Amino acid sequence: MKNTLFFVFTLLVTLLSGCKTIQSELPDTRKKPLPVLDQQTSSINLPISIDLKPYFKEIENTVPKTFDGEEQNCSGVSYTYHLKRSPISFQVKESIVRYDVQCAYSLNLNYCPGCIEVFNSESCVVPRIYASCGVDEPLRKMEIGYESRLSINPDWSFSSKTKLHHVAPLDPCKVTFVNYDATEELVTEVKNSLVELEPEIDKSIQAVDLKSAVSEAWEALNEPIDLGGYGMLYLSPQNISVDNLKFKNDSAYVNVNLSLLPKVNLSPLSDQKQKLPQLTEYRKSNGFEMIVDIKANYDSLNAILRREFIGYTYEYKRKKLVLTDFVVHSSSDSRINFALNISGSKKGVLYLHGTPHFDSVTQQISIPDLEFDLKTKDAILKSAKWIFNAKIEDKLRLATIFNLTQQLANLKSIIESELNGEIQSGIFMSSKLTNLQVLAIYPFTNELFVRAKIGGNLKLRM
Repeated sequence: MKNTLFFVFTLLVTLLSGCKTIQSELPDTRKKPLPVLDQQTSSINLPISIDLKPYFKEIENTVPKTFDGEEQNCSGVSYTYHLKRSPISFQVKESIVRYDVQCAYSLNLNYCPGCIEVFNSESCVVPRIYASCGVDEPLRKMEIGYESRLSINPDWSFSSKTKLHHVAPLDPCKVTFVNYDATEELVTEVKNSLVELEPEIDKSIQAVDLKSAVSEAWEALNEPIDLGGYGMLYLSPQNISVDNLKFKNDSAYVNVNLSLLPKVNLSPLSDQKQKLPQLTEYRKSNGFEMIVDIKANYDSLNAILRREFIGYTYEYKRKKLVLTDFVVHSSSDSRINFALNISGSKKGVLYLHGTPHFDSVTQQISIPDLEFDLKTKDAILKSAKWIFNAKIEDKLRLATIFNLTQQLANLKSIIESELNGEIQSGIFMSSKLTNLQVLAIYPFTNELFVRAKIGGNLKLRM
């Protein structure tokens, strides 16, 4: 059968037999309060991976590729330097991004032991001594590094705190004849320039539009999922929270927790979408376990009952009954009332009622108390007593026993398929359902209410 949830209920009744016309009165539809079925909020732990390579490229473009500086003094050491960097090497660990940069530099120095003032200007008392490092020889090497600590703000913007981590000369520049190590001066000068870049790096990170990417994923989760003949599944996300960012290789990983009010309906529902909310406090959970409420209007169920049973023929000895119509007539208390139109040896409308029972362990549905309505019994006794002799009620009870295992497996496969693939441009979802089972069935006045549980794992990649 194509529709599991409704197919089950087409098996709740079979045909009766009779002769000529049976005048059955309408059954009572007395009511007693049914349980209040407030939907439980479901929770999904959704690991999201974010490709950081585009953001690394932005940082690479933000940091200058060359640095130049100088310090000129009349007495002592004066110098000019030129430093150029190689492409940045990014390393990630937990919530920290490190940028290590290999640099090459050249340094021109001159030294004056002392100066005198001549005509209002200073002049070295002896000819200056000149020296250099990395000039007319291979450039000297230096390594610099930054660290950025990243987090996500409640409004979905990135928060970044970047600090210069180290400046390490790998080839010191020493002027031996004056016993002077110029690298210390160079490190101090370079540090001042590099520290000034810290807020610029933060700006480039904070400019990343994370909210737009998350909004697209949120919109996708709000879209109904077509389950074919099984209806439309609405995940209906309500709230969202995220754990701390963690990094590995070229990706950022964050665990997102979604609270949902999922439901299944045979036809599309309107006004089901929620806007992306601000972040709430993170609550850790594993995988997901959704409590899904399924509402089946009796009109929809009747269409399926008719399709499955109209024309069905039941023969008993020389008597024959043909089902001409079969619908859910009403509900009373926790029972379903069925109206059965028959022709053949007997014509008329017969009424039955019974309480759906579902075994969540065996995934088996039955109506153990299925029987004719009292008024229908009276009518049968008057004109078709042989129906009782045939023990049709016993046959009907046996016919209502149905195991849902295979049908639920088929439905699970369909849902799993719909939760895999590209849900928006550049946003990919993958899922693995571990279980799907019906928990309870309640016949309401205008609809059949089914509560099911779906468990598994869900991931997003952006």
